[in-house]
Amino acid sequence: MAAVPDNENAILIKAIRELLEQDWSVQLEHVYREANYAADFLTSYSLNSHIGFHVLLSPLPGIVGIFCKDTYGIVHSRLVLP
Repeated sequence: MAAVPDNENAILIKAIRELLEQDWSVQLEHVYREANYAADFLTSYSLNSHIGFHVLLSPLPGIVGIFCKDTYGIVHSRLVLP
């Protein structure tokens, strides 16, 4: 196995690799953030929160509208440069 990069995500990457090596079938699929704004929103939220287990008793401000857009398949275009 290749060496884990030396950055702030190294522990997370190591944990993911260990999970993937377990005796089960795993399939990873890339989804652009424009196709799932709710996941992107929660990722941004987590980057500004302390590490640990979080229980959200109500939706975070701003995510209800995002859930609606995700539910109806409303996506936003993205400029991709060559």
